[in-house]
Amino acid sequence: MSIYVYWGEDEFARDRAVLALKEKALAPDWASFNFNRILADQPDGALTALTQAMTPPFGCGQRFVWLVDPPFLSSVPRQ
Repeated sequence: MSIYVYWGEDEFARDRAVLALKEKALAPDWASFNFNRILADQPDGALTALTQAMTPPFGCGQRFVWLVDPPFLSSVPRQ
């Protein structure tokens, strides 16, 4: 299981990098089963993302879990 952290103020570049990784990881026929986009401000968002990431992929391809704006990165100083 790989974990990628994309962090920074350039939302366009960050989202583009995430979508490129998503296209690489997911098999098109199984994307709806293996993709989760979780907003971090949801109750237990980080825990839900971790649980989904540990779930094996269904069918072909990999599992892709996108935790949007996690609170634990907000305390990292931006340069």
